[in-house]
Amino acid sequence: MRNKGQVTLYIIMGLVLLIAVALVYYVRTLPEKEIAGEVKRADELPTQFLPVSDFVDACLARISTEAITKLGNRGGYIQPETYGITSVTADPTSGSAVQFSPRSSMNVPYWYFMKSGNGCRGSCEFIVQRPSLHASGKTDSSIETQISNYVSQNIERCTSNFEQFRAQAMDVEKTGDISAKTTVTENDIAIVLNYPLKITQDNSIGEVNEFSTRMALNLKRIYELGSLLTELEGQYRFLERDVLNLIVLFSEIDSKKLPPMAETEFKFGSGTSWTKSDVKDRIEGMLMSYIPMLKVTGTSNYEPFTAIGDELQEALYNVHSTVPLNKTFSDLEVRMTYLDFWPIYFDLNCDGEHCTSESVSSNLLALMGIQRYNFVYDVSFPVMVEIYDKNALRGQGYYFRYFLEGNIRNNEVLKSDFVPLEMVDPNPSSLLCRESSRNSGDVVVTVRENDKPLDGVEAMYSCAGETCYVGKTSKGALVAKFPICFGGILTLNKEGYLGRSEILSTEIGKSATVEAGMVKLSPVNVEIGKKKMSYTNGKWVFNSASSSLKDEEYGMITFRRKGTVLDDEVTATAEFGRGGNVSVQLAPGDYELEIRLFTDEDVVIPEDKRCEGALFTEKCYKIPKTEINETFPLGSVKINITITAEDLEKAKMTAYVLELGILDVPPDARKIEMLEQINKMEQYSAENEYELKPRFG
Repeated sequence: MRNKGQVTLYIIMGLVLLIAVALVYYVRTLPEKEIAGEVKRADELPTQFLPVSDFVDACLARISTEAITKLGNRGGYIQPETYGITSVTADPTSGSAVQFSPRSSMNVPYWYFMKSGNGCRGSCEFIVQRPSLHASGKTDSSIETQISNYVSQNIERCTSNFEQFRAQAMDVEKTGDISAKTTVTENDIAIVLNYPLKITQDNSIGEVNEFSTRMALNLKRIYELGSLLTELEGQYRFLERDVLNLIVLFSEIDSKKLPPMAETEFKFGSGTSWTKSDVKDRIEGMLMSYIPMLKVTGTSNYEPFTAIGDELQEALYNVHSTVPLNKTFSDLEVRMTYLDFWPIYFDLNCDGEHCTSESVSSNLLALMGIQRYNFVYDVSFPVMVEIYDKNALRGQGYYFRYFLEGNIRNNEVLKSDFVPLEMVDPNPSSLLCRESSRNSGDVVVTVRENDKPLDGVEAMYSCAGETCYVGKTSKGALVAKFPICFGGILTLNKEGYLGRSEILSTEIGKSATVEAGMVKLSPVNVEIGKKKMSYTNGKWVFNSASSSLKDEEYGMITFRRKGTVLDDEVTATAEFGRGGNVSVQLAPGDYELEIRLFTDEDVVIPEDKRCEGALFTEKCYKIPKTEINETFPLGSVKINITITAEDLEKAKMTAYVLELGILDVPPDARKIEMLEQINKMEQYSAENEYELKPRFG
């Protein structure tokens, strides 16, 4: 019996061992992406050292959040300029990116655009500039690689050499190279950080090598939706078709409308005329008002347009202003935007600025009283696509933005062969930035905040259109050799400080000294209020009484600091929603303040029957009902302000946006022309600048 029991025990032990070996083999053969991010620290730390590991975990989460936020704001590129993606401020359709706002340093790349010049004829080249999602190597431009590089390059900025632990007589030493690996999974983002540390306190020693975090963001799903929209634009050109329909809709033989593509009237004398620059302004105003009305089926903010009693209008709107998807993204919102500080490319077949009928140049047509209007539109325009996941990052929400470019020539979609979605992987190289090009003597850069040496200031050197990273200050100073350049620009940056620039000419073997002071940015809590342009006795009148934002109102506030010779221009932008409270960081100086206000409240213009002419020549027509049940630009303000150091000490500001009071007008008294007042808000802001100045304290 004893022998039988021993045999049974051996059989059980053998089965357990076999199962364990099989389990280890299974785990080792799992695809890397399935287990990425599930990191166990190799060494068990003594309890007294756990605050260090928790501190690094917190830094990893913070830097990772920075990386994905910057990446989302810049179309999948944390630093687009690194890959040769740049904007042309005065002509956004000539660059590979669009400057997000005037004087902003943030460039948002196109995912689909015409690479050829706007004047191209015949063969025009279109490209897709979408980064790949997954890494294929350590130097590619994929989203995973960019996040990994940003984390590994910036983690020490957060840990600050572990200075806070020195007060506890604890020494933390880095014992190896830092590297990170990012994996975009089906549901989130896993980031593994290799950061070898040796921790010493009294006679205790601990070591830890790996840290990990998971970002609660389904970036893969956002990327998929963005890719589908890009492919639809490349294949079906929904932006161009929508704008062509709008041009037809708003064109008429009327100097207050757009010039018609093809119309004829019988009229003796001179025909109707337009000014070319005015037509361009109207096109931009039309884009700003109606591009946001484009909707994407299957997304969470999609709602079909309804027009009770007018099935034709309803069908036309839902066909021409809807982007159809064959897949549902009910957890994501999509908004498309055009703003008038992104100038369009525009041309119209006019005689200089003067645009009129053909009969002016034809005696025969003039004698017969025939006026022909045949206008040919050439338009290129940028459209920002914004994908929003309100549940991402545990309810904080996440925005992903990129641009698409629409191109119309000769009143038609500019034809090109469809471009498949392939990654553009620029591989820039720079002779200026090579170590072998740094042949100056030692250049000593000293940076102070008032009289205090400033550490961690990053120095960049620019010459002939190229920029190189030089290093960062330690104990308030940086000693380095620079590339050789006459009239180069040394730029100093530190998070939370106003950037500083200095002219620095370097010579072979010659030393130099640069002393610079930097100003710390001050946090300011901004409360957004509004004042109105009210419709009274047939006129729009400014009302100085202030009120709070409604729940359905939201927008964007932008402070653009006007830089001096030495101080950088700074743009602080924040989005506001319910309550209208935001926080920004500002420095003393002169600013252009711009606020844009939007509402989700329905705007309805009733059907309007009008008659013109005398008794026997009277003509009557009907303007159909207009119902805007999507994002509506309710108001804006753009004024110049000066912010002093005393203002910033108060840390509180109330800023006012100018609202168009169209929703206060009874629905049956509204006219379609009232929508044109949106384009006059900048003029109204200038006329009432004093009343719209922010108040501090």
